[in-house]
Amino acid sequence: MVAAGRPWFRIAGQAGNRLLDRCVPVKSCGTYVPLWSNATMPSTIGMAKSIDVYGHWKSICTFFKREVSVMRCSDAAHDFIYRYDDSSDSCDFAFCGMDA
Repeated sequence: MVAAGRPWFRIAGQAGNRLLDRCVPVKSCGTYVPLWSNATMPSTIGMAKSIDVYGHWKSICTFFKREVSVMRCSDAAHDFIYRYDDSSDSCDFAFCGMDA
C-alpha cells in the first residue's frame, strides 16, 4: 500500500546513488538499524513499485521488515527515488546507500 502525503527522496552524495542491496553490520550508515533491500528495482520509468526493506538488528539481517515505494526516473542504472510507506517510523532506522 502506498502512503499518500509522504515525501519522495533520492539517495545522493557520500551515501551513494541507490539503496544498498546487501546486509551491513548493525550501527552502519549512521544509525542503529541500517535499512537495505535485495528486491528487484522497477524497470519501467515513472511507475512506482512497493518493495520490502530490511533492518539489521540482533545479528539478524532481516529482523525488521518495512515497505518502501521506489520509482525509476530514467534509463540510468542508479536513477531511483524512494518513499517510506510504513507507518511505524523510528529514529533508529536509516537507509543505506551504495554506488550503482
